[in-house]
Amino acid sequence: MEVPRYNKITDALINNALLLPDKHAYIFLLDGENKTQALTFKELYHKVVAFSNFLDNKCVKNDRVLICYPPGLEYIVAFYACLSKRLIAVPIYPPDTRNNARINCIIEDCEAKLALTSLDFYEKSDFGLNYHGISWTSTNFVNEETDNANNLLVEADTEDIAFLQYTSGSTSN
Repeated sequence: MEVPRYNKITDALINNALLLPDKHAYIFLLDGENKTQALTFKELYHKVVAFSNFLDNKCVKNDRVLICYPPGLEYIVAFYACLSKRLIAVPIYPPDTRNNARINCIIEDCEAKLALTSLDFYEKSDFGLNYHGISWTSTNFVNEETDNANNLLVEADTEDIAFLQYTSGSTSN
């Protein structure tokens, strides 16, 4: 069987959702061995479409969006949604009292318009961060049934910037 070649990751997601709907796209192993979460290609597609529709009217093409999730599949869904909306994802680990200065440097440098996070972090987000006018949004309430209304993904261009990656060396003072 010849494996298809894709120019864009969103093309691969769309095709795999059609051709391999019940095959696992991602499996998350919290401890490196035991499956704690899994998404089929069909489930991933529907979550990404719902998430993309949720992002409508919140950002415009090339806006930077902080993706602030603990390890797990929520990050993957948010990343794909940013790609499909042609937004620039800026992954960060959820802040705590030890990494506030680093997170503040990233927020200030990337000029993000929106921050996406889990409900758990959103409710505990009193870490003294300088939010720089960013709207922090919990994505736990994205509803696949109502937010899948147009059921389409915008296809990212191959020239789009996918994400900004900050390393510990790039955020030091």
